[in-house]
Amino acid sequence: MKWSTLLSKVVFAGQQEQPPPPPPPPPAASPFHRHGDHQADPDQATPRLSSASTSGSADEGGVGGGGIAAASGNSSSTTASPARGKFELELDFRRFWEEFRSSSSEKEKEKALNLAVDVFCRLVKQHSSVAQLVTKLVEAHVFAFVIGRAFVTDVEKLRIHSKGRSLHVADVIGFFSEITELGICPGSNLLYAVEVLVTENY
Repeated sequence: MKWSTLLSKVVFAGQQEQPPPPPPPPPAASPFHRHGDHQADPDQATPRLSSASTSGSADEGGVGGGGIAAASGNSSSTTASPARGKFELELDFRRFWEEFRSSSSEKEKEKALNLAVDVFCRLVKQHSSVAQLVTKLVEAHVFAFVIGRAFVTDVEKLRIHSKGRSLHVADVIGFFSEITELGICPGSNLLYAVEVLVTENY
């Protein structure tokens, strides 16, 4: 159920439970109170809220078609488009890859690589030929080297920070399942990228 639909029902129920209005005062003020009674009628007030909620359709997912939910819905629908989505993802990969190669900050390089690998994994799932995809996007041997080095570096970091410098299954799973503030899982993406590249003999 949409938040807007639930809100309209709560408002309607609240108005139904309100005590009846007091009797009108002397006739001189009666037109004003007749107008107020008309405005307080639940059947008159509820449709106004309902029309606001229905103006944001089910596809938009927001109250009145606005707000964060609607904005995120529009963004996801653009990415989900098969033809346009692939093209945009390829542009994103090239941009992130260039940021990774040109940045002088290790923190920025790591962030750019995480984003590039995330886009790469999404593109792999949309292409039938991984070899053609890799060749189209980047120098295959360079990309494979960077991914392999990143994987070894992550495993080494995990080993160093582990008690006794020995790897435990729970720690490894937790490390490679961690989700960043950007909503991506770099560890899981890295494992998938390694699997894809090894399968393709890179």
